[in-house]
Amino acid sequence: MRTGGILLGVPLLLALVSGPAEAQGIDVLVQRCVDSGSSPSGCAEAAATSRALLGQLGLLASLGAPVPGATSALGRRLERTPRVALSTRLGGVQLRLPDLTDRGNASARVLKIFVPTWHGSITVGVFDGFRVMPTVGGFLSLDIIGQTSATFLPTAEGFDGKLGSLSLGARVGILRESFTLPGVTLSVQKHLMGGVRLADATLGDRAQVEIEPATTSYRLTVGKDLLSVGLLVGIGWDAYSASTTLITHAAAGLLASTSELEASRKLMFGGASLSFLVLQLSLEAGWAEGFSSVPGYTGAPFDVSKGSIFGSLSARLTI
Repeated sequence: MRTGGILLGVPLLLALVSGPAEAQGIDVLVQRCVDSGSSPSGCAEAAATSRALLGQLGLLASLGAPVPGATSALGRRLERTPRVALSTRLGGVQLRLPDLTDRGNASARVLKIFVPTWHGSITVGVFDGFRVMPTVGGFLSLDIIGQTSATFLPTAEGFDGKLGSLSLGARVGILRESFTLPGVTLSVQKHLMGGVRLADATLGDRAQVEIEPATTSYRLTVGKDLLSVGLLVGIGWDAYSASTTLITHAAAGLLASTSELEASRKLMFGGASLSFLVLQLSLEAGWAEGFSSVPGYTGAPFDVSKGSIFGSLSARLTI
């Protein structure tokens, strides 16, 4: 088991430290839309909407800490028995993007709505890691994380309903929490989601956006339990990708253009938890940065560089 933990943990640790490269793609999406015959301003607005939507949906799938309130990797309960944590989490994001269903104005208003999400996850500790000093242990300990989620998109605002996702990831321990030291972990998760449609151009909406999003989330967390109360802070990086179709208006009628869209951004979060033996309740809040400008987009009052606020309330049972 130790050999397996090393083989899995070392490459994951290297991937987390290096992190993803900044992806490009919004300019290609705009240009393909313009090449199809649509107006540059209409293409820029639709592209800005699709990237904002991609970022919000990715954030809803990942949120903050991969295992709510957990300050260290779980490790093993007994020498041959893995420790298992079952978590349920209710969270949400303050969603902001241009309102493509706003048909009467030259510049669309900003759609601002709170979008809720539910996560259910199981985390299995498969390796305890190494003790590098008498009081310093848990180095390269390893957890495997599986997650499912449901995000509830309001049909009244032009969405086509609920969005589900499935996630798989791993968490590597750097330090196991002790009396004098905090717990430190690095993690990576891949979130695969279904397709989403926003607005309906056939009904006269300004444009129609269809995306099939996926997110890779990287997290570094530091936490410490103080008696029954635990504190946790973290930073992260989300890499988003989606097959994206823009349906826009032109003199010849409705035109569709398809491209791969990629984006990434940093985020930070913090939280507090309350432990009752094997049950833990935790509250978390965080902020994700905005995106860079979109070529040709001048649609006030939507600000593409403005960040996103998110939060969650969780319960975790560890056995």
